[in-house]
Amino acid sequence: MRSYELGRMPAVAELTHRNAADAARELAEAIGRELRATMQVHVDGSCLVLPAPFEVRRDGRALPGEEYATYANLCLDRLRDIGAGAVRFAVEEMYVFDWDVFDKQCWAVLQAAYEELPAWVGTKERPEWFGLDQRKGPNLSASVEPPGLQVAGVLELSAFDEWHHRMLERTRQLPVRSSP
Repeated sequence: MRSYELGRMPAVAELTHRNAADAARELAEAIGRELRATMQVHVDGSCLVLPAPFEVRRDGRALPGEEYATYANLCLDRLRDIGAGAVRFAVEEMYVFDWDVFDKQCWAVLQAAYEELPAWVGTKERPEWFGLDQRKGPNLSASVEPPGLQVAGVLELSAFDEWHHRMLERTRQLPVRSSP
């Protein structure tokens, strides 16, 4: 295993033919009714920014983890109902590189892979792709963490899937840990 998924959750929806404030209110009410919960959908220009599932409240408590998939599916269904356009997901993936055996050559290969991946916009602070807007995207960024390279951002799933497969191709010769 070269990577594992940490999460994929609807995060942002673009609107083209609706008033965003009305759509946000309608979406929050519909999902809230179905989950018997409260949530706040934020408006950013023509985009609806959905709350993370742990921000949805029922009886003053966060939505239980076992209901996250239900929440995600309700979001997608209701976004379809209100005629939302493109939906971007909060995505997070861990690439389990074995940092203990990385040498200068491995780091150079990783840097070259970064720059060859689609939509590279790397900055001095960190590797980034697609754009710099981390709230509504599109954006991916990477950071070196003890378990591996953590990649997270807000992006349409088809774009992330393509990026992910190219990442795996470009880094297949790099050492990975045998278990996460």
